[in-house]
Amino acid sequence: MPLLITGISHHTATLEIREKIAITSIDYAERVKELLELDGIEEVVIVSTCNRTEIYSVGPKQSRKQVHQWLQAKGGLSDSEMDKHCYVHERERAVHHLFRVAGGLDSLVLGESQIVGQLKDSWQMSAEAGGIEKVLDRLFQHAFATGKRIRSKTRIGEHPVSVAYTTVMLAKQIFGNLASKTVILVGAGEMVELCGRHLHDKGLSSLIIANRSIERANELAEQFGAFAVSLNDLPGVLHRADILISSTASLEPVIYADTVKTALKQRRNQPMFMVDIAVPRDIHPDASPCCWTAGILCPA
Repeated sequence: MPLLITGISHHTATLEIREKIAITSIDYAERVKELLELDGIEEVVIVSTCNRTEIYSVGPKQSRKQVHQWLQAKGGLSDSEMDKHCYVHERERAVHHLFRVAGGLDSLVLGESQIVGQLKDSWQMSAEAGGIEKVLDRLFQHAFATGKRIRSKTRIGEHPVSVAYTTVMLAKQIFGNLASKTVILVGAGEMVELCGRHLHDKGLSSLIIANRSIERANELAEQFGAFAVSLNDLPGVLHRADILISSTASLEPVIYADTVKTALKQRRNQPMFMVDIAVPRDIHPDASPCCWTAGILCPA
């Protein structure tokens, strides 16, 4: 049966388009089951990260149109938007593409190592939802091995990088020594944990972690000697942030323009550097043009 990849990525689509089609872990199993209900689809893995949403499917050639239509309906995209932003890879091209993704060769940050873990998470969630049988199981196992080989046999693995590492280095480039700065991390997932580790290694002394689950925030805070708050308490401490990095799994923004404006007034317009690495976005788009004192970055 033909192997098919249908998707969008940072190569083909803007952040505004990518966040419409993003699929979170919360509704992952339901989306896999919806795809399996399409006529002829036998296996499915969805890979949805901040930079791509791709559907790996096994089924007859005519299933290509069905998967395409499902993805279009999921994102509420027009025919012209799908023609412009969506790509399709079949058979050998699909295998080649997945191996490039696993090796970090198709990433926004070339060589980033986090993608292998994201692929493994996708494979595991699909297996639990009944989406994987022999073809995709073998394909992804080979992809994991290929990604490992690329990193061990080439120079791309000498200096492992990630979006988290790049974000911290950008903050360091702007502020210089981070030891005297206060950083707020919003979220408590892998990306936030990586940011916390990099910041801790840079000698940061003042770190606040805000998360919907205060228990999880406390767990991370203990690792880095940080202070934990609930997401509801974020507006009350936002003014303390010289740097804010946000990466939650929320389907709606968690930081709005009014909140940023209030924080800036409390800071007497001392600048804030805010980085949103979540898809869908955590910082509402209105926050950026309204708050010129805050440098808000959403990686595209």
